[in-house]
Amino acid sequence: MSKHVAIFKHIKSEGAGTIYRYLRRKHLPYRIYELQYGVALPDLNELLALVVLGGPMNVDEEGRYPFLGPEKKLIRQAVQAKLPVLGVCLGAQLLATAFGAAVTRNRQPEVGWFEVDLTPAGAADPLFTGVGPTLPVVQWHQDTFGIPDQALHLASSPLCVHQALRVPPFGYGLQFHVEVTASLLKSWCKDSPPPQGDGFVSGYGKQRYVLTRVANRIYDNFFALI
Repeated sequence: MSKHVAIFKHIKSEGAGTIYRYLRRKHLPYRIYELQYGVALPDLNELLALVVLGGPMNVDEEGRYPFLGPEKKLIRQAVQAKLPVLGVCLGAQLLATAFGAAVTRNRQPEVGWFEVDLTPAGAADPLFTGVGPTLPVVQWHQDTFGIPDQALHLASSPLCVHQALRVPPFGYGLQFHVEVTASLLKSWCKDSPPPQGDGFVSGYGKQRYVLTRVANRIYDNFFALI
């Protein structure tokens, strides 16, 4: 198989949203791996980069979701092989645990439209060049990751201190979402209605322009690492 961007998907409703659009626009080959259906993981030699999406499972539920163990191992190997790795929400938590950090319950769930602030390390990091210092994002999580010993803490918010991390050289984790589309939000709300109700989806119309600008800059910066 030719080299491609691998996208690890855990459930049907957790798609890559605007990441798909970006990859198509940039003519970057990609393949979606539906891990929930037991598909085989790729060989590292096939990868240009790895994107790990979200999901409702916990990182330690390997008995219920047997793909989690091999997935964490491959994430670690990919970072060590100096491949660009981007983990989103659950994907960020898997990245953190792959390098020895704990994932625990956050002091309260974070669901809705929020802002995150870059730390000094985040403001200086290539992933956020041209972005910030404050980012509009979507949040949908109740757990939080620790920062591995060798990693950098890149972003924070009042409700959840650890919002982004980097495991050198190119392993990035974002607790938040910038990849959302209206259809993606509707899919999430259908599975689990948020506290804001219809306002959660309607908020996309108000935030779409600035969120898309931030997302595309992050994608530019990340995929430039290939």
